[in-house]
Order: sequence, then C-alpha cells, then structure tokens
Amino acid sequence: MKTHHSTKLMVLVLVACAASMTGCSMLMPNGGSGVAFKSSAGSGGSGGDSGGPSPEANSISSSVPNADSIVARIQNALTLPASAATPSPSSLVNPMSGNFKNVIAAQGSSMSSTSDPTTATGASAVPLLVYAACNDVRASSYGVSTGSSISSQNNTLVNAGLTIVNQCTANLAASGSSLNSQVSGIFSNLVSQDSSAGATTSQTFISVCTAATSFCVSMLGF
Repeated sequence: MKTHHSTKLMVLVLVACAASMTGCSMLMPNGGSGVAFKSSAGSGGSGGDSGGPSPEANSISSSVPNADSIVARIQNALTLPASAATPSPSSLVNPMSGNFKNVIAAQGSSMSSTSDPTTATGASAVPLLVYAACNDVRASSYGVSTGSSISSQNNTLVNAGLTIVNQCTANLAASGSSLNSQVSGIFSNLVSQDSSAGATTSQTFISVCTAATSFCVSMLGF
C-alpha cells in the first residue's frame, strides 16, 4: 500500500508541476524578476515563504532541499542518461554561467540554508531557478528540433519530459513500467495545451523541461 500511495503522490505532484507550467515560457519572458533570460533552446520572486510548509508536508518528509541541494537537483535532472559513448555525462546546466548563474545570484540569498521543513523558506524562488536553467538547455540535447512544428515534435517533446523525470527517479517511469503511460499522458497534455495556446516548439520544450525539473526538485525526504 505504501508503494501505491507513493506512486499516486508522484503522479499528482507531476500533474501540478505541469499544470503550473502551461504557457509559462510565453507568460514569463523575463521570469517576472527583472532578470533578462536568453533561451538556448533554439540554438541547439525573491523573498521567503511567510506561511511555511503545511502539516501534511511535515508528515510526509523529515527534510526538504536547501539552497545547495536545490541547485544539485536541477543539475542532476538536466543530465542526460549515461551511455556507452558517455559513461559519466556532465550536467547540461552550469551554476557558474548563463541564466542559471544570474538567477542563483539574484535569488540565492532568499533560499533556505536549512533542510528543516518547519523553518525552511524560499520555496517560491524554485520555479524561477528551474525556468532559468531550462532556458540554458539546448533542446537539441533531447532530440527536439525547434525549427519544426510542435505536432511533428510531439513524441520527442514528451520523451524529453520522460527522460528528465527518469533521470531523477532512477527510471521509475521507464518504458514498460506502470507509470510510463501516466507520465507520458501528463506531458502529452502539456504539449497539446501549449500548442493550442500558440506556443512555439522552443517555448514548449521549456515548458516541458520546467515542469519535469520542478517535479524533480519538489520531491521530499531525500
């Protein structure tokens, strides 16, 4: 039963992340923070939380990611799977360069230095940090051609989301697993909604990347 409930929780969290990211690349051209973003996809809120975590969150986990582990989780999520050609791949994002560096500098002081869920703050900065990192990622790294239509890239965009989620969950939603169809459906719906909203393929990749990576950062108890 515990595994069943954990599986349901994973799907619900991912749905929430995807829903919150629909059209985000069109609605947040500058991340809403005054930080100018430069997207690499086509080329190949400051302040702590005042309310704190809910009692339900505290009962699920004894720890939450602090500032350092949030950056590490983003880097891990945005690392391509190991292969024979690249047995030890490096992350596609670097906290010392690009949009990722700029937002870490702008938001870092507002993020928590503790993993105690009763006192941790700064969770509101996580979506912006993830969005910045995804703007640094080349869509082509995941096989997405931003010069093509969303409809022609639908499967590749969905697979990009699956790849990111599997990277941070040890292939929990791998092909043939019980979660694969559910997670694929979530990203397929996100891609469809972005397409209906008039997004470009580049913008949709960033939406998928942001939703998947936000989920990876949001997992509790690690």
